[in-house]
This record gives sequence, C-alpha cells and structure tokens, in this order.
Amino acid sequence: MVLNPGLSKTFGDDSYFGYSVSSGKFTLTNTYLYVSGAPRAGNLKGKVYIYDFPAENDKGLIIKKEIDGSQIGEYFGYCLCVVDLNADGLDDLVVGAPLHSLKSTDGDQGKIYIFLNKKNFTFDQFEDESITTGSQAGGRFGSSLSHLGDLNNDGFSDIAVGAPYEDSGVGAVYIFHGGTKPKFVQKIHAQKVHHTLRGFGFSISKGSDIDGNNYI
Repeated sequence: MVLNPGLSKTFGDDSYFGYSVSSGKFTLTNTYLYVSGAPRAGNLKGKVYIYDFPAENDKGLIIKKEIDGSQIGEYFGYCLCVVDLNADGLDDLVVGAPLHSLKSTDGDQGKIYIFLNKKNFTFDQFEDESITTGSQAGGRFGSSLSHLGDLNNDGFSDIAVGAPYEDSGVGAVYIFHGGTKPKFVQKIHAQKVHHTLRGFGFSISKGSDIDGNNYI
C-alpha cells in the first residue's frame, strides 16, 4: 500500500522521516508495527516513530509512540535495530546517533540508545555511558546496527555496533550480548581483519553460522 503523503502526519520540513526503517512486535498481540527514524526532527535532536498503517489509503499514519533524541545534531534515528534483547517476548529498540558529541571535545564520538520494552508502548532506557557512548572523537560509533542472533547460545539475542571512523578512520565493530542488562564483550579492530581496510563497520550484515559449529 502506498500512502497519500498529503494525508500523512506532518513530521516537519527536512525531518528526514524514513531515513531508517524497521518493524517489530512491540505488543502482546503478536502483530507487527513499523519504526522509522527522523534524525532531523524535533528541532534537530531527532525522533523515532513507532506506527501502524491505516486500513484505508486516504488516512494518515497511526502514531503509537514517539521517542526523542537528547542532543541537537546527534542524528538520533540514523539507524535502528529491533531485537528482543531480554528474551521477554517483546521487541526492544536500539537507536544509533553517530554524531553525538561529548562536551569539551572535537565531537562525533557517537552513541547508541537502548530502549527495553515494558509493554503498552512504555520503554525503559538502559543507561551505561561507558558502553553506549563512543570513546574517540570523529569515530561515529552507532553508524550501523545489526541483530546478530544468539552468539553465545545463552538464550539472549546479541547485536553489533559499527564505528567506521575510529582508529584514524579504519573503523571498528563492537559486539554486545543481550540480557536484562546488555553488556559490551568485544571490539573487532579493522586491522585484525585486513591491514588495508578503511571505514570498517559502515554497514553490518546479520549473523550467520559460517563454519557450521552451531555458533553464529
């Protein structure tokens, strides 16, 4: 179905609504809803919208939830990852903001926001600045996100986060294990993959069991 743009909710000029798009099961009804990032909405702080489509094409989008960014120009909503991190049967949401900047620095360290679904479109933000914020100016941690599956077979889904301009522009990928309290477990340096790589982590594929050992 193609929605009539003139009848859709107004997201503001140059909001970049739809810059990132995903879908997930955010309620116990087991039906899919849609998620879109608008990294220039909300006075340039960025927004993420969870919504449904109307039954008829002459109606606007049905907005279920709006989530706001926290910093002007951080590009909150640049990328999205919908994944059930804590294995409670409800999808959670990870949002990338690769231009997030720490105070009194050259900026663009990047950040990810982890929102754990508490039902009824209520989300608790998991906050641990030591693992959710990039450490290198210009590294753009949070430029890409991917649901990898359950890497360590502990019953929780895991994710990868790209920081394509860390380490003088060669890039890195960070691995996080899911759980009630997601945790950072590994940084993969581009140099460990190939010495000529640059921008490593700009995009990330989903997980796959390449060697057939029952681990992704």
